[in-house]
Amino acid sequence: MEAKFKKVVEEYSKHYEVIGDDKLIHNIFEQCNINEDELPALAKYLSEEYERTSKEEDKELNDRIEQLQYGVNFIFEAKANGYKVFFRSKYIEHVT
Repeated sequence: MEAKFKKVVEEYSKHYEVIGDDKLIHNIFEQCNINEDELPALAKYLSEEYERTSKEEDKELNDRIEQLQYGVNFIFEAKANGYKVFFRSKYIEHVT
C-alpha cells in the first residue's frame, strides 16, 4: 500500500499549487485508486512522510505533503460535520 501512497505524492507534485486545491487532491486520490477505507492509512503515511521530509529539510516536498494532509483532513471533517462543497467526488457527496 505504501507504493500506492507514494504515487499520490508523486502525482500531486506534478500539479502542485501553493494553495491546496481540494478538488485536484480528490481527483489524484481517485486516479491513484485510493479507496475511502484507505484514507486513515494514507493520513498516517502522509504524517510520517511529513516528519521525514521535515528532518531532511526538503521544504518543497514537505509543503506538498502538508497540502495533501489538509486534503485528507478536509474529507474527514466534511464527513463528520456534513460540510457542503462545490464539487462532487467519491469521498464527499454533499454538494452546494
